[in-house]
Amino acid sequence: MSCCDTAEAIYDTAADEIEFTEANGKTLVLGVETYCDECDKVSLLEEDKRYMYSELDKLRGMLSDESGLAIHHIKTWRELND
Repeated sequence: MSCCDTAEAIYDTAADEIEFTEANGKTLVLGVETYCDECDKVSLLEEDKRYMYSELDKLRGMLSDESGLAIHHIKTWRELND
């Protein structure tokens, strides 16, 4: 699960896992936090939905077609400004 607010930072956080799964033909689902009250890292809660969707689109372009994204959690996702 990544507490970051840019595609590049999310990718960098999971770089080892991405490399492993691609080298071994495995499927990867990256978890992206909209908010993290357990850490002091930046999250997408400070941004709006348009920004989040733009960064997720960039991230999808950085991953193999076999990889996926999971957003945590639905309540804060819905609370993001439009």
